[in-house]
Amino acid sequence: MSIFLPARIRLLLVGLLACIVATVWVGVASPGSAAPAPLRTGIGYQLPGGDFVGNYLTRAGVRVYCIDPGKRAPRSVSLTSIGRYRGMSRRTAAELSYALATWGNATTRAQAATVSQVVNAIVGHADAVRRRAAQLPHSVNSLVAARLHTVRARSGPYAVQLRASRVAATGQTATGSLGVLSGSRGGVPGVAVRLRGSSNVVLPAAVRTGRHGSASFRYTVTGPGPVRIDATATGLAPPRFTGSHPGSGQQRMVSWSATVSAAAHLGFEARLGALAHDYACTTTCNGRPETTLRACAVPSAYPSRLAFRAGPNVRSMDFPASTRTRCSSVALVLSDGDLVSAAWTFHGPHGWTRPVAASGAFTVDCPAVPAVQVALSYDCDQGTLAATVTAPAAHPVVLVIAGATTQRVMAGPGAVARFATAVRCGTVLTYTVQAGIQRGAGAWNYGPAALISTPGTPRQP
Repeated sequence: MSIFLPARIRLLLVGLLACIVATVWVGVASPGSAAPAPLRTGIGYQLPGGDFVGNYLTRAGVRVYCIDPGKRAPRSVSLTSIGRYRGMSRRTAAELSYALATWGNATTRAQAATVSQVVNAIVGHADAVRRRAAQLPHSVNSLVAARLHTVRARSGPYAVQLRASRVAATGQTATGSLGVLSGSRGGVPGVAVRLRGSSNVVLPAAVRTGRHGSASFRYTVTGPGPVRIDATATGLAPPRFTGSHPGSGQQRMVSWSATVSAAAHLGFEARLGALAHDYACTTTCNGRPETTLRACAVPSAYPSRLAFRAGPNVRSMDFPASTRTRCSSVALVLSDGDLVSAAWTFHGPHGWTRPVAASGAFTVDCPAVPAVQVALSYDCDQGTLAATVTAPAAHPVVLVIAGATTQRVMAGPGAVARFATAVRCGTVLTYTVQAGIQRGAGAWNYGPAALISTPGTPRQP
């Protein structure tokens, strides 16, 4: 049997049924929990025809949003952490996560309806979004369009860029810059960024990105050594959201996850003035060359000192605070084998800093040339010319013979180089004898040449 009702009564019944469906209680689990909890409509707009555009609330106060408006309500909802649903692109998942994390905690009808429209536009329900838009306030539709533009420009994954304008030395102040980039590589404004540095740098505790997603800050290096700056952007939309996995034909409910952070690190170390030296290793220095030490201090707001140890000598060069490079030098007599090293310190806000080794340390390489021992004996029946040179324990030597004959006689460390020849009476022969010693770097240093002539007139009986 069919019952015919007037059109007006049928519409009232449809509206009543829509309200009943919209206010039905459904079991839902809080994020991370398997225990069911009631779900009810939250705040939003109940539209003619049965559509509810807004959020739903669990007993624990979790706001969730439906992203399957054409499907039936689920009997129960359990929320778990989700990277993306099957068939959903990473980009769509990132945009959905951003919208939920940024605006999901809506507290007015217009805010909740905006979020519902935005998340359904993101996941691809364009027809439902257009149908609902025709019955929503114009202000909501305008806000939906603006927020969709924001979602596409500012959703993750995020990256932090950190730069220094220059490598600042101790006592210098410079400017750093940072940017927070979205997944579309655009700047994200309004992000709080925490700054931390190593113990030898002073910088602000935090900055906030401006309208273009960037910020700048000043930092001062207060001590030598490696400098490290860490920048951590906080309050960023997470790469995941929470959602349900209902049965076929049932609505999925989604909510937001906790915000995350992204970080970048910057490290540098300024090169301090190197220790330079100069000495001449000659026969006259006899293994003790006069050495000139030179150093230049970088521009700094702090006075600086280069303390150096050169063999038994402990000396220093002091430099005033200056906006330009300043240089100084000192002359010392050193010995072969002396080790020369130096270290910089700066007088900063808390006194003298710890020493940092300066580059340019060296060992004096100027061994003294050993003496040549020469012996000439003859009695006109027979004669001998002999020359020897003894090498020290650390260096090879050479005995150079020229004139009547040419020879180079080598001897290793601690050995003896020898030359000997017979002498004939009545024949004048001239020889030059010279010793050389090899320096640690490989070059040879030679002593003076001695001239020796054999006798020219025989003795008479």
